[in-house]
Amino acid sequence: MNSFASSLKIYASALLLIVSAISVVSQQSTGSLKGTVKDQLGALVVGASIVVKNGKNSERTATSDDNGDYVIRSLPPGRYDLTITAPGFNTLEEKNVELRAGKTTTLNMELTIGMLEQTVVVDNNGISTDADRNADAIVLRERELAALPDDPDALAAALQAMAGPGGGENGAQVKVDGFSNGQMPPKETIREVRINQNPYSAENEWPGWGGIEIFTQPGSDKFHGSTTFSFTDESLNSRNPFA
Repeated sequence: MNSFASSLKIYASALLLIVSAISVVSQQSTGSLKGTVKDQLGALVVGASIVVKNGKNSERTATSDDNGDYVIRSLPPGRYDLTITAPGFNTLEEKNVELRAGKTTTLNMELTIGMLEQTVVVDNNGISTDADRNADAIVLRERELAALPDDPDALAAALQAMAGPGGGENGAQVKVDGFSNGQMPPKETIREVRINQNPYSAENEWPGWGGIEIFTQPGSDKFHGSTTFSFTDESLNSRNPFA
């Protein structure tokens, strides 16, 4: 039993020596690459990706740690191309980096801050100078007009307040059925009111903010009027108290 245990210990020791020898030979026949990644101001770059590629298109990858350090071991001797990338930095490439067997090559790298790129997409289909595409326009129809004053002067003042300041001395320009300087029509004859519908149209006297276009009902106006009557008869008269 003791002889078997002794033999087992001898075999284990021999196996350990063989593994150690293989490891030493492997380390002596390969090289390593290490270094630190910083930016152009000397700050450490964490999380940078280092890709090492030889002429046989064999790749090894490493990532810089919290100290900006990286290390790639067990690389066959030869010449390698390195590509270093990190978010917010320009890509750095190092060509023909020579690695020797049994040696550790130190290669510190400096990344430059990249330019911020933005892409702006302009949709020409959504741009139009047509009056009906004016997003700032206010269109008042029957429902909205019902909430406005009935008196023409009060109605004109309300529309001027909604239009805001205009280019003229008297505020916003008012057009009635395409004609300027017209009188404010009765509210019941108005079909539609457009405020600032097309402020830069050539037909406007004062381009820009403030423009009121009033469109009346087609055809003749509605009939309006009132009637009164009176009736007297002596039988309805009061008696004379002195008669």
